[in-house]
Amino acid sequence: MLGYQLPLTNGSPDTAQVTGFGVACYDSTGSELGSDTQQWDKPQYLTPDQSLTWTEYASTDVNGGTFPGGSASVPPGAATCQLVTWMRP
Repeated sequence: MLGYQLPLTNGSPDTAQVTGFGVACYDSTGSELGSDTQQWDKPQYLTPDQSLTWTEYASTDVNGGTFPGGSASVPPGAATCQLVTWMRP
């Protein structure tokens, strides 16, 4: 897995200020392999019922080399990553 896409949806009646998120990554059997955290310098704002999708690319390619522009820590063998928390100031 060379990255993941993560949709964030604001189900609150108020605008949400988001500064990052944390995910847990699992293999194909559902065993947790590790986690990844992404934080931004500038907050993102989600209005009520708004949904935004982030795509995070792994920092290494399938051969273990550096993947330019990637910053996610995706554990080897991960099949999926799921939202654990989103960060607020």
